[in-house]
Amino acid sequence: ALRVFDAATGKQLKVFEGHTHHVLSVAWRADGRELVSAGADNIVKVWDYLTGDRKKNIEGWDKEVTSIVNVRASDQFVAASGANQVRLVRSSGPRGRARRGPCAAASRW
Repeated sequence: ALRVFDAATGKQLKVFEGHTHHVLSVAWRADGRELVSAGADNIVKVWDYLTGDRKKNIEGWDKEVTSIVNVRASDQFVAASGANQVRLVRSSGPRGRARRGPCAAASRW
């Protein structure tokens, strides 16, 4: 599960359940209304922060998705996996471009 806490009070604000293995990385969209989680279950999940609902599963990684980061103030995220794969994904649309190999993270989109 992914849990969100108020840093000042320590109070738990939200719980997002759905990954079948550890959550390894989380990224927030700039407006704070959406978050994306990457997991050891080889899946990226897109969540609506306000409702707590899962909006989308993004699959297709061969190994755990170890890192995810938002691209500016957009619906795009860059996700990296343990299979030397880096992928640009959109939370609101189809799968984005992918790069494979040891230099994938350094390549230009």
